[in-house]
Formats: sequence, structure tokens, C-alpha cells
Amino acid sequence: MISSLQSLYDQTLYIAEHIQEASYEELVELADFRTEIVNKLQQTQVSEEMKAVIRLIGEYDDTILKRMQELKDEAATSLNKIKLHRMQKQKYEQAYNAESYFVDLRE
Repeated sequence: MISSLQSLYDQTLYIAEHIQEASYEELVELADFRTEIVNKLQQTQVSEEMKAVIRLIGEYDDTILKRMQELKDEAATSLNKIKLHRMQKQKYEQAYNAESYFVDLRE
């Protein structure tokens, strides 16, 4: 189990050192790996050595969470732009059925 924690620490450290270049996929992979390790830890007795590694991993939480929030905000901004563009486009599109007919009854 300590090797899994050490692997998680190494991955966390790498992501933290390269946080601005970290992609969404890398952060999701790290989060999934952390979830897997937490689930395993709940089934085992945690030693002092493990607790020390967990504390080291926790030191990078703020940095990683900040980057995740930045990516979330970027995605929200992009989605809002797309939504606005669609709304503006609908205003200029035809508001009638193209297969319909117009009948002029004036003589």
C-alpha cells in the first residue's frame, strides 16, 4: 500500500510542478487515482508512514484545486459564448417553415 501512496505522491508532485501545462485529462486521471487509493485506504490499517505521505500529498491540494477551478471557469465561459452565439443566430434565421407556401389572396 505504501508503494501506491508513493506513486500517488509522485504523480501529484509532477502535476503540481507542471500545473499550468496540466490538461483536464491529467487532472481527471489524478483525481481518479486518488479516489482509488482512498478506497483502498479505507480497507486497511493506516500506519504513521502512510499518514506522513498523505500529509505530503495534501500540501498540493490548493494548487491543484485552483487549476481545476480555472479550467472549470474557462469551460463555463466558452459554453456561455456558444449559448449566446446560438441565441443571436436564431434571431437571424428564418422563423417559418421553408416547405410552406405563401398565398396572396389580393386581386
